[in-house]
Amino acid sequence: EVFYIGNVFSAVFIFIPLSLFDIAGNPLINEIRLVSILGQILDGLSYLERKGLKHGQLTYLHVLIDYEGRVKIYKLIYPFYIYLLNYVPV
Repeated sequence: EVFYIGNVFSAVFIFIPLSLFDIAGNPLINEIRLVSILGQILDGLSYLERKGLKHGQLTYLHVLIDYEGRVKIYKLIYPFYIYLLNYVPV
């Protein structure tokens, strides 16, 4: 969620404990899991594209993975702030 309080934007995110860096080389990450991770990354990038955004700095450190294998793209730098600047508080 994004909050606008006192001319400051704040965002609250769920905790996701791992990055792609953390799981690299893990023998439990087989081909099926890798395909799932890659598919979710591509879905996330496709979503950003549909919204007119792009990441700009996507690396293995910006791909977060929870213990169930759900993937989130993290740290939207420049485009994210542009998106927030279009936010109009009610």
